Parts: sequence; C-alpha cells; structure tokens
Amino acid sequence: IWIANDSWPFSDVRIRRSLVESNTGEGLLVVGSAATVEESVVRHTRAWSDATSHGIWAHANPVTGMPSNLTLRRSLVAGNFGVGVAVSGSMATIEESTVRDTRAYENDLASGGAGIVAADFNPYAGASDLTLRRSLIARNDVVGVWVNGSVATIEDSVVRDTQPYEATGFGGRGISVQQSRYG
Repeated sequence: IWIANDSWPFSDVRIRRSLVESNTGEGLLVVGSAATVEESVVRHTRAWSDATSHGIWAHANPVTGMPSNLTLRRSLVAGNFGVGVAVSGSMATIEESTVRDTRAYENDLASGGAGIVAADFNPYAGASDLTLRRSLIARNDVVGVWVNGSVATIEDSVVRDTQPYEATGFGGRGISVQQSRYG
C-alpha cells in the first residue's frame, strides 16, 4: 500500500482489521501523509534485490519535506526483512502493538533487522518523533528500537530477546540511541 502526497492537502488513510502480507519492498509506505493502522497485521514483507525493505515505512516527502504521521494501534508487525516499522523525518505513535521477528539482510546491517527505527535519514526533513506505549518489541535481529538523531518516548513497553545477526554476530541490542549524522 503506497500513500503519498506532493502538496496540501495531504492524504489520510485508515486501515482497520486488515492483513498486509508477503509484499516486496514495503508492506505499507506513507510519504508526507497520514495513516492510522488499527487491529491489523503487516507481515512477511520481502526485500528488493538491493535489500531495502520495511513492514511499515513513514517518511517525509523528499521534495517538500512534509512529514508523515503514523498511528499504529493494537496491531502486529511480524516476520519482515529489513525494518519492521521505520519512521524517517516524521511522527509515529505505536500503542498496544507487537513488532517481532524482523530479519536482517547481509547488505544492510546498519538498519536491517531492526524492529523499530526512528531516524533523521533525510537531512532536509529533520528529526523523527516516536511515542511507543504498552507494546512488545521482541526477537528482532540486530536492534529492537533504534533512535538516530530523533526523539523517542518509550512507556510501559517491553523490548526483549533481540538477537545478533547470525552470519556476523553483529548487534543484539535492545535499544540503541545515536546522535544525528547530519547535526
């Protein structure tokens, strides 16, 4: 599912009690728009040949810098390659959800295998703002929650059983917090 916008008014979608399964690249891509996902499952997203993949990816519009706004409630994001939920230059609220079993791929151990990433990967869009409440982040490769040059509030949540990538032993971190690569 691709939700994108180049100008105002931005797109806004609500996905409820739905299954997004076995897609390639992204299960759900939100660009400069808003998406609310409730009581849904996003799983088994496969990587492109260049090894980029996200179960859910909310990022700022690369032309306008308009951030996305993702709300994920009472949902499961599982068994994806790359990143379970990625937030880049945008806002996300994840509540009462599970992000688990995200697998790494050899070509991108920098972020691949992360359950949740909140980052400022676009120098024109700025930091991300992540709120994670009453959620379970479990059995991901490399890192459970990665905050890079962004703001995160983690409340009443469990991050556990993060595994290092088998081929290299890299990672295994529950929560990783790093400074911006642009600031």
